[in-house]
Amino acid sequence: MKLITLLTLIVLGVVNQGFAAEGSKVAAKASDAVAEVVKAKIQFPKFLKKDGVSKAQVLVEFKVNEDGTLNIVSTSQTDERMKKYVMEQMENINIQDADYESDEIYVLKLNFQLI
Repeated sequence: MKLITLLTLIVLGVVNQGFAAEGSKVAAKASDAVAEVVKAKIQFPKFLKKDGVSKAQVLVEFKVNEDGTLNIVSTSQTDERMKKYVMEQMENINIQDADYESDEIYVLKLNFQLI
C-alpha cells in the first residue's frame, strides 16, 4: 500500500511540474516582451551623467493595466532622484503591441550604463 501511495505521489508531482513549467514559459515570454518595450523607452538619466555617475541599477515591480499603462508596485532604489526618474518614465509608457497579463506582477532590473 505504501508503495502504491508513493508511486501515485511521484506521478502527480511529475505531472504537476509539467504543467507548472508550461505556465512559466508563457509568463517568461510575456515578461521578455514587456521588458523590451520598457527598456527601449527609458534612457540614461541626464542628472547621473552630470554627477559623473556611469552606472546605476533599479529593480522595479509593476503591473500592466488593461489599457496598457504601467502601475508601479515598488522599486529597490534608495536614491530618491533615481526612484522618481524611473517612476516618471514608466508612467509615460503604454504597452500596446506586447503580450502581457494584466494581473501579473513583473519584476524588471533596469541597468543604466553610460557608454
